[in-house]
Amino acid sequence: MKILVLLLLLMSAYAAQAQQIGMPVRVSEAGGNATSPCIRVMPNGNVYATWFSGTVSIHFARSTDGGQTFAPSTIASTAVTSNSYDAMFQRSPEFAVDTKGGIHVVWTEDRINSQNDVWYVRSNNNGKTWTKPVSIMDADDSAKYSQDFAAIAIDSSDHLYVTFLDDRELVRKRSTNMQLLMLKSMDGGNTWSKSFKASNMPGGKGGTCECCKQEIVSSPEGHLYSAFRSNINNIRDIYIARSMNGGDSWDTAIKAQLGDWTINACPTTGPNILLDAKENLHLVWKDARDASKRSIAYYTLLLKNASKVLPNIPISRKTNQSANWPSLSLGKDGVLLAAYQIGSGGGQQIRYTISRDGGSTWSLDTAINSSMDDQQLADLELTPNGKFLLGWMNSPSAGGSDIMLSAFTSLPSSVAPMPAQILAPDSVASQKTVTALRWTSPGKSIVWYDATLTGPMTMNSALALLDTTWQLPMLANGVYNYTITSHTVTGQATTLGHFTIASASVASNAIDRSFELYPNPVSTGSGRLHLKFEDADAHDVTIFDALGRTALKARVGESSSELNVRSLRPGLYTCRIQSGLKTSSTNFVVR
Repeated sequence: MKILVLLLLLMSAYAAQAQQIGMPVRVSEAGGNATSPCIRVMPNGNVYATWFSGTVSIHFARSTDGGQTFAPSTIASTAVTSNSYDAMFQRSPEFAVDTKGGIHVVWTEDRINSQNDVWYVRSNNNGKTWTKPVSIMDADDSAKYSQDFAAIAIDSSDHLYVTFLDDRELVRKRSTNMQLLMLKSMDGGNTWSKSFKASNMPGGKGGTCECCKQEIVSSPEGHLYSAFRSNINNIRDIYIARSMNGGDSWDTAIKAQLGDWTINACPTTGPNILLDAKENLHLVWKDARDASKRSIAYYTLLLKNASKVLPNIPISRKTNQSANWPSLSLGKDGVLLAAYQIGSGGGQQIRYTISRDGGSTWSLDTAINSSMDDQQLADLELTPNGKFLLGWMNSPSAGGSDIMLSAFTSLPSSVAPMPAQILAPDSVASQKTVTALRWTSPGKSIVWYDATLTGPMTMNSALALLDTTWQLPMLANGVYNYTITSHTVTGQATTLGHFTIASASVASNAIDRSFELYPNPVSTGSGRLHLKFEDADAHDVTIFDALGRTALKARVGESSSELNVRSLRPGLYTCRIQSGLKTSSTNFVVR
């Protein structure tokens, strides 16, 4: 009976999980040869899609009901040259939509002898008609260099940015690798700039993997981020390129993959990236860095202005040894949804996994449906009302291929991080020195911190802390209060605490020879606290209570002064004296 109950529970749990994603909707026309989908959701909830029809044309389709139905597709471009283009291995006709509704599509297409150009078309009437395709490459590029894997982004000023892989440094014998280049249009695609190199590798070594997809995203202000797979003597790791000035210059690339993948071949798989509202960059990709050579899908996060990523978190099961081409989306409450394909050849299946805690842990992956069709090239998007959409290429056993779309009907809500747990210092006992705050946040990997300290000395962490130690300078005597805030994309949690620094010199009523304080303790009845200085310079006097709050302030300019402390309640206080750049402190008691 127990076994039966357990089976029923497992079956009901599986059924509940299976119901998270709705029935698929056909985006492309039935019976075609549709490949390489690119799905985008507009601010008004309309859903746009582009794809290749074999090696002949680029199609565009639009849904005005949130992806429930799609109008018949239009053709954005047909066979620009007499040569076909390879529409597989993550190559797709990518597009961006400007603030006026203009649709801008880029792709690469064979010109001659396996040399490609980046081509561009646009539509200003919701995809009904399209401009004539034009190559947007440099003027001197017509017969010299080859491009591949074009990607496009747009900012809030409708500036267009296109990145691509380029072999001109190979042809010029300045490098043994292809490089990531970018060009931009400041006038809605009418004219294009010269190319800028974006793959500034550390130490100037290597370049991009020659046949792996790259991606670019833009913040509203035109801060650009591109992710690509490198090739450094056959080490094929994921790097991030970043430009804070619209692509005019690029920082040294940041390594996102924290374990090297050495492979003497092209893996033909690249990263997927997105920016959140705080301009943190989220990445997913696959590599086979471990000793078993399993292909594992990973997730990581690069915080805005950070110089290194947070830990790499596996998001696919190690038993799935062929996880590939992952896609990622981020919900409004911080839930992360990732999808990827497993298997090989014509028997691949798309599965999805969920993180509720900002990427630290991920659910057991689940098939999107029970179909035996070949499923590839997942593309996840988020609608304005917070619904996740998943598009993919679906190939039935009968032949052909279609672009399909499903909506996730429900997902679990996110969970905020747990408060940090203090390891040191001990807040109970008084201490002579405190050199650092140390804490831990159990079970969390994708978490970052900031901290503040108030008391006789006040300070803040200069940057978001990527570890759990905050080194402190030498602190004056007194009571200090600290706040440590743990952050994930799902929210934040605060830890409060305090400690007291009381050196042995307090008993002699002087922290050093700069001033003396007496009597100590001072009686509330007399209410007189005497200060004696070595000089007659001006001195700023501040008295703090046990919680670090300012209780009294005065300015004196004589070698001996008297303060009225009748307003102070009984308790422990800190007196801080500042003269010029010199600061001294000592504790005293009111009783």
